[in-house]
Amino acid sequence: MAPRLQGRVPYVYTAVYEGGEQTPGVFLTGETPTDQLLPAVRWMADEMGIKTWVIVGNDYVWPRASARAVRTYARDLGIEIRGQAFVALGTHDFGGVLRRVERTRAQGVLMFLLGSDAVRFNRAFTEMRMHDHCVRFSPLMDENMLMATGAANTHELYSAAGYFETLATAYGLDFERRYVERFGPQAPALTSPGESCYEGLALFAQLAAVARTTEVPRISTVADSVSYEGPRGAVRVRNQHLVQRIYMARADGLQFDVLAEIHAGA
Repeated sequence: MAPRLQGRVPYVYTAVYEGGEQTPGVFLTGETPTDQLLPAVRWMADEMGIKTWVIVGNDYVWPRASARAVRTYARDLGIEIRGQAFVALGTHDFGGVLRRVERTRAQGVLMFLLGSDAVRFNRAFTEMRMHDHCVRFSPLMDENMLMATGAANTHELYSAAGYFETLATAYGLDFERRYVERFGPQAPALTSPGESCYEGLALFAQLAAVARTTEVPRISTVADSVSYEGPRGAVRVRNQHLVQRIYMARADGLQFDVLAEIHAGA
């Protein structure tokens, strides 16, 4: 979309992505490998002793670029990447991939799989009893995916994000309260991808308010002075990206248990 828009209107991109976007007029709220993936892998090495990994991802730019980032920083992170496999979107049979993972004797799998592919991978992972000796980490795993995966298949499954529904901060609790008051207790779960859509609107509102216009040149001029408080806590804009806290979490059945705040420089 960015080349088509050519800076005519602001474009706020909310999903987790591979980083590096600098197109004028594009603003990004999603997590990137530098602030999400790399500190998470470092945390798991330091706190859990997980230092050997295999990468499994869908075959497109986000998984491949994220895998390159991990490989680039592997020595600094104190880890070893023992293999990688990229599969087509919509893959149903992960048997061959999991047998390759098993042969490496790696301690963990870095998952860059989307939606139903991740769900099917998680189920197959458990069916092969891989969870007995291998952990999983996914930068994109929300409560809806846990529900589809099933509580029996989420053992030793980890994720990191700027927001989790179980994040017990004042900002997060207030966001959940307002959501339930507006949509009721039976509303869909407040997931990280869902909250990111709200975050995108919140960021656009702040950019327009500070610039006093929706014109891209003026917004671009003032963007780095924009900061606000929301469901992800206190955030600010730097180089068109949202600077935010990132949290490490472990799946506990069908929800996440937030373990720690992690930092890119830590």
